[in-house]
Amino acid sequence: MVTLLLGLNKLTGEIPREFGGLSNLTRLALEGNYLTGKIPEELGNLSNLDKLSLFQNDLSGCIPKKLRDVPNSDLRFSGMPPFC
Repeated sequence: MVTLLLGLNKLTGEIPREFGGLSNLTRLALEGNYLTGKIPEELGNLSNLDKLSLFQNDLSGCIPKKLRDVPNSDLRFSGMPPFC
């Protein structure tokens, strides 16, 4: 299990597209920050991902379809279309 837990760290800016290159990543937690912008399509490349937490940020746009099947995910966003 490879995890990247960065929740509740007052992070700002956009989610780095480079996270999509972390092929062994199984858990990505970015909840409770001040992240903005769109969710990078590259996160859909994380084929081993089984948990994704992005809630409580200021993200915009829609959730990439490739992230639809990630089990144990918390993708609660207000005002965002579910998937694009």
